[in-house]
Amino acid sequence: MTQALRTRDSPGTERRNLVLLWAGQFVNTAGLMMLVPIMPFYLDQIGTSGTTETQTWAGVAIAAPALALTLATPLWGRLGDRIGRKWMVVRALLGLAVAMVVMATAATPLLLVAGRLLQGTLGGVVEAAAAFAGSTGSDTKRGSKLGKSFSATAAGALAGPIAGGFLVGSDALRQLMIVIAVAAVVIAVACVLGLREPERVRDSESGTRRSRRPSAMRIPGAVPLAVAAIGVYFGVYGLIPVFAEHVTTIAGPDQASRWVGVLHSVMWAATLVGSVWWGKHNDATRRPLGSFALAAGGCAASIAIVALPLDPFVMIPFRLVQGFCFAALAQSLFLHFSTHAPDEHKSAFVGSVNSYLLIGQSAGPLLAGPMTSVLPAPGAILVMAAACALGWVLTLRPARAEKYPPEVAETGSGRTGTIVRDHAPALHAYEQTGPHGTLRGVLTTVHLDSALLPHQDVIPERVAAIAERMRGGRLDVDPVLLGLSGDGRTTTHLARASHQEPVTDVLGDDGQRHRLWRISDDSVRDDISHELDQRVAFIADGHHRHAAARHHRRSLHAAGHGPGPWDYLPALIVDVTANPLHLEPIHRILPFSDPHRALATAHTRFDVRPLDGDLTHWISVLKHHARSGPAFVVATPRGGHLVTKPDPAFLASALRDTPPAIRTLHLTVLHTALLDRLWRLPRHPEHIRYEHSAARAVRCVRRVGGIAVLTTPPTQDQLATAAAAGVRLPPKSTAFGPTPRPGLLTSASMRGYRETIDATAGRGP
Repeated sequence: MTQALRTRDSPGTERRNLVLLWAGQFVNTAGLMMLVPIMPFYLDQIGTSGTTETQTWAGVAIAAPALALTLATPLWGRLGDRIGRKWMVVRALLGLAVAMVVMATAATPLLLVAGRLLQGTLGGVVEAAAAFAGSTGSDTKRGSKLGKSFSATAAGALAGPIAGGFLVGSDALRQLMIVIAVAAVVIAVACVLGLREPERVRDSESGTRRSRRPSAMRIPGAVPLAVAAIGVYFGVYGLIPVFAEHVTTIAGPDQASRWVGVLHSVMWAATLVGSVWWGKHNDATRRPLGSFALAAGGCAASIAIVALPLDPFVMIPFRLVQGFCFAALAQSLFLHFSTHAPDEHKSAFVGSVNSYLLIGQSAGPLLAGPMTSVLPAPGAILVMAAACALGWVLTLRPARAEKYPPEVAETGSGRTGTIVRDHAPALHAYEQTGPHGTLRGVLTTVHLDSALLPHQDVIPERVAAIAERMRGGRLDVDPVLLGLSGDGRTTTHLARASHQEPVTDVLGDDGQRHRLWRISDDSVRDDISHELDQRVAFIADGHHRHAAARHHRRSLHAAGHGPGPWDYLPALIVDVTANPLHLEPIHRILPFSDPHRALATAHTRFDVRPLDGDLTHWISVLKHHARSGPAFVVATPRGGHLVTKPDPAFLASALRDTPPAIRTLHLTVLHTALLDRLWRLPRHPEHIRYEHSAARAVRCVRRVGGIAVLTTPPTQDQLATAAAAGVRLPPKSTAFGPTPRPGLLTSASMRGYRETIDATAGRGP
């Protein structure tokens, strides 16, 4: 098995890629959209007669590229995954050039439609560029890249209608199409020479996995999102041919073409601004489905309003709203699907979700023409608004189920409330009580050179993501949870503080009550500090935050910054003698593993038998067998299987290089013997996810496929033995609970007072 190494492109390479992709998308969209708002007027010149015939041909011509792209994009996406996404961009630009020549020479509506179909089949610059942008760069910047990429689409859609509106009725419009074809060829050559795609290293097992390629329909919420995408794009693009007739009725034939061009350009001007904003917003919140839902609702409302007989000038603000909201739709879906896709299938996943959009994009204009023969223009516009509203409704549930990723949750992004600054030095007593247990400790900060004892490894990608957010937001991570064995003094002071009025009293939605008290008395603070200075603390929760804080400090020191607030880490310190922490399991989800193959492979070295009953029964059986040896429950979409009794010879061979202190731990057996040796799971975060709740893990597998491995936690003695021996368990081996509520106490890492306490008597080197 080969572990793929990913390196960051140089800033110059990233800028060059962005410029080339932006130019290609701009030229493509300008050529595509210059005819769209004026299509009925352009077809009148070619030879159509009558409103119904013109509207029908206009709908067909507008929908033709999307219809062809619907079929072609997934195929091009898969080819791009195989030969490189760069070449799909080049191919699309050359296809655009051919299509523009055909359209420029078309003398009949049929030939114009043929050119538009060719543009969809061979072109697709926007889709190819989006697949490229969605598959490169760090996860924390992917939204911004997609936003900038889609700003080119908006700029082209803004410039194209303006040019088309001024040139309609003259030969200069056909000449402009030829110019666009030449520009596409020039940019294609520039992409061949200058576009750089990061090298992709495939796993040696990729050949065996090819037959079970992951499906985009296994992405969380894929089915309702697919229908929502179709609905929203049906409404937005179905509005285009109807809108021209609606404006003609209001403004009159003489002013209609100009107002249609202006209102169309106004919408795309807002899209140009919104594209970049939504990209940054998605990076900040990491909840693209929430953005999609908000934008779909905005499109529905703004389209419904323009159905009223408003003066064209009054329509401008509503077209601005529609354009700004429209900017979020495609890029948010692309970000959601590309984030959940394996590296080697990102283009195919982006192509699949783009097909959903294109179905709506083609169906809307196709049905809009016939619809105007049955309904008046305002009625047809309301149908389009209803289609967008349907997309909004369908997205609500996936958006609510969308979680902040761990690195966002661990940096406190998305918090709301009131921040009150302490103007005098203080420690803080923290208490959590409720159905999930009790936790009491001291909230403070510890020096990063304190010899804290970790007990598990970290995932480098997550550490880098948290550190990047610390640099960008200039904020601390949430407090790590530290445990130590005290002499009772701190426990006594915390008990006394809890009898006072708390400065914060919060009841969480899980029934847990969180309270905070200030400890400002100097003698009490000194007594607590003296006790903590004599103790060795272990990291119970927050290994990734601790590693990220050290990474962040190293980068600041390397940049020439000396000692400062960045040398300290927020922490909740708990005396486990007085307040024992509860150990809880963290289960594994393998979304791209084939259940049948995984069970068959495990059966060659373990005892595997199916389980009856519900999840409660599975957990009971798991705990019973875990007392006598390694035991796991493998949950598949169809049921559960108990995996126990590994072959002794196989286990000895698989764990030969494992340190003795952790050789008998069940999680060591799981990762070393089962995941690595038997299943050969790629060592990439996308192939393994972590879930605290067994019920959620099982629901995830039933919804999107793959398998979940349910585990039991190690004992506290086993963790202490591992920490004392200086060895670490696999990442996310266990969770100590309950954990402190994020956001109750925050300190800015660039300024302000810090109460600093070393968690040990001495500092490390």
